[in-house]
Amino acid sequence: MIHHLITYIYTDQVDFSDEDDKAISIMKAWVLAEKFCMPDWQNRPIDHLMEHWQDDQVRPAKVAWVLDNVSKSSPLYKLVIDQFTHDLAYEYDYFLGQENREGAEEYDKEFGALCSKTGFSVNTSGLGRPLSS
Repeated sequence: MIHHLITYIYTDQVDFSDEDDKAISIMKAWVLAEKFCMPDWQNRPIDHLMEHWQDDQVRPAKVAWVLDNVSKSSPLYKLVIDQFTHDLAYEYDYFLGQENREGAEEYDKEFGALCSKTGFSVNTSGLGRPLSS
């Protein structure tokens, strides 16, 4: 992450396109900026993170990383939790409702691990079906 910070300081540019795990790299850059009290630098990674999430939902593994590495009072923590909640509420078929979606098994493991970590449980048996009266 230091190389991103140095690049930003010297060129005023930020580029995460070459990162293997773009979301984690962006969040690590934000944490580094928070430690150095650099609010302008903190804003750049957030812009990249929101752009990244326009094309992809927040994966449970990313939420788990935030729970482990970011203060609950930080704006990044709140953003990730809010975005994940939004994605879960409005894209629940992607998360839990589709049986044959690509990467379903890996995603379900991540979601199960996140639920275990937080103490939440989710009953997915009724997803996609109307509630009976």
